[in-house]
Amino acid sequence: MSRFLFPFLSLWISPLCAADAKLARDGVELSISARTAEQISAFYGARGMPSAALQALSQACFLTVGLHNRRNESVWLEPAAWRFIAADGKPIARISRQEWTARWTA
Repeated sequence: MSRFLFPFLSLWISPLCAADAKLARDGVELSISARTAEQISAFYGARGMPSAALQALSQACFLTVGLHNRRNESVWLEPAAWRFIAADGKPIARISRQEWTARWTA
């Protein structure tokens, strides 16, 4: 299944700021939506997150990934294996769940 997902991700990450990306192929529907800093701040602010945490979140890029599997086999998403590249070709570091947890704990 990685042959399906990774080419899709590499093709669609750079234009995400302009629009959502959607693809349906081989019984799998995948969508990726970029979230703005305002959306992230509104969502987490409404849930009582402190302003310092909202400031940290607003400096990061958030993606919402949707996957609908119509196949009879399992599909795995492994975000830790994803690589992000900016429009200028430079890699963008992914902040792991463990890194976010450490930030909130501190």
